[in-house]
Amino acid sequence: MFVYEYGPHDNRPNNGVASVDVTLTNLSNLTVTCVVRFYAFNNTAGAQTPSIYGSQIITLSPFGNGASTYLIKNVPTATAFFGVKVSANNNEAELLRSVITFNNALSQPVGSIPIPLISSMPKYAYIVNSGDDTLLVIDQVTKQQVGGLIQLPLSSMPVDVALPYFSIYAFTANSNSLNDSLILTDTRQLGLLPTGKESIAIDTDEPYAIRVFALNNDSPNSYVTVFDITTNTQRPGSPITVGDNAVALQFVPSTERLYVANKDDGTISVINTITNTVITTIPLLPGVPNASAPVHLAASSNGKYIYVAAQGLPGEIQVIDGFTNTMLTPIPLLGIPSASGLIPYRIALSPDDAALYVASANSSDLVSLNVHSPAKPALYRNVTMTGGPPETLAVTPDGSEVYIVNNWSSGSTVSILDRSTNSLLPVPIPTGFQPKSISFSNFIW
Repeated sequence: MFVYEYGPHDNRPNNGVASVDVTLTNLSNLTVTCVVRFYAFNNTAGAQTPSIYGSQIITLSPFGNGASTYLIKNVPTATAFFGVKVSANNNEAELLRSVITFNNALSQPVGSIPIPLISSMPKYAYIVNSGDDTLLVIDQVTKQQVGGLIQLPLSSMPVDVALPYFSIYAFTANSNSLNDSLILTDTRQLGLLPTGKESIAIDTDEPYAIRVFALNNDSPNSYVTVFDITTNTQRPGSPITVGDNAVALQFVPSTERLYVANKDDGTISVINTITNTVITTIPLLPGVPNASAPVHLAASSNGKYIYVAAQGLPGEIQVIDGFTNTMLTPIPLLGIPSASGLIPYRIALSPDDAALYVASANSSDLVSLNVHSPAKPALYRNVTMTGGPPETLAVTPDGSEVYIVNNWSSGSTVSILDRSTNSLLPVPIPTGFQPKSISFSNFIW
């Protein structure tokens, strides 16, 4: 990820630049996605926060294709100081060419300049803290907290957080509220989304966050609210009724399917997110409806495999064929040493779909499974957490690390596992009170 920026441009005293064009050209043989943001400052002294007055997400095809170049034309300036920032996911900085052209009041070009590279894109982890209603941001490079804790509505009891890959927004599920939070990732609380009562899990339609999926557990009634942030309304078909005591959800962009774990029913609801209807309900133990207790989900990127952590089925991970909606052979928790008696509680899949990490409710061991070879699933030696079982975990988007959230009486922290060495970094990072969930993003202002 790289950041290119021009500005702030001093447009005083005669506002000679009335508008700008931005031309983007992808010189690589890979598809590149860019976020282009136009910002402004007013003509007053002192420190200011830039105001964003225009934003576009653009996908550029590989070089040589007609869609490898894109022109944003006649964006007005209308302020004393303005600028443009381009964030792109190209692998090499020089393989994206971005040019800004300055236009006069007649929309005639009066000059142009390449938009220079200013930095590689930092990466951030966002951790929601239920006990003090806050959101913590960690810089994944420095392993340090960024700014202060983001204060959410008091007594909202947030329990989940979701950040789309190419969005500047964060979403939190607030279990003690009728609303969920919408937050700009510069730490500003923007507002509340009316997503329903007792929201306990949240997900978005990666990578742009047009739709937000909130799981509402008003037991015994559970349902999914589908919220469109472009219209500030629920999508047709929402809310969608699911099983009893639903506790987790997982969206799969490649198949437009949303999976919901119904703990007390022992089932997985499968939702078609185009029609917002339940297309099937899969029992983990047919004939024994409330024995399996599914509590967490993970999915391969193509939607073929849906992994289920079920507390009523210790010593193994359940697997669903996402193409046929049928149960496959479970993967045994054959850790090093043995993990056969562990009760699976939270799971996280690596971005290459090869390694599944499992945290258990009755053990401090973190187990890693080679899901490419389920017949020989043990991948690395178990990693033991010193304070007790983890609260949750997630693999970073680049696959290099596992962030492990610990909610212990001795203190709330985040431990970081280096996957290349299968070892924990020496010093855990303190969090807020009672951390519950973690998500990652490449954007912060």
